[in-house]
Amino acid sequence: MAYFSSLQQYKSLLALALPVALQTAIFSSKSTVDTLMLGTLSELDIAAIGLAAKAQMIISFFIIGLSIGGGQIAAQCFGIQSKDGERKLKNSVFITLLLSIAVSFIFFIVLFWFPESLMALGSQSAEVIGKGSDYLTIIAVSLFCFAYASSIACGLRAMHQPGIATKVSFIALP
Repeated sequence: MAYFSSLQQYKSLLALALPVALQTAIFSSKSTVDTLMLGTLSELDIAAIGLAAKAQMIISFFIIGLSIGGGQIAAQCFGIQSKDGERKLKNSVFITLLLSIAVSFIFFIVLFWFPESLMALGSQSAEVIGKGSDYLTIIAVSLFCFAYASSIACGLRAMHQPGIATKVSFIALP
């Protein structure tokens, strides 16, 4: 009987871990494609985008960290098998989403209206600052989509439904 319980636990773990791993692989493959596309640009373009991408990465860490934290709280609420637990689960996912969007809005302001100041922290070259600022201005709007997707994906993982977020990642891949 204990063997069956362990086998069932491994199946449940695999059902949760496989879509999450697949989603991470999809996310990483997008970075690989970006790197391949950058190979066709000039040295100046690569320097500008490389510096801007570092800022984008730090912002992504903030949003992902917030989403994962909210997902942890949602997972605890999912474990409560009652109407109160269901309400707390919905509230925790909603609050995580609101906080992620609020953080995205703060970074949006920086990236959209003050990209030169941000780029100047890492370079003194006017060309690098200019090209990197253009890139940051373009990607600023995507922060809201990223915050939404990250928050919902963590909420779905907490509800033991990571497959939905993985399917969405496959759709977004092309």
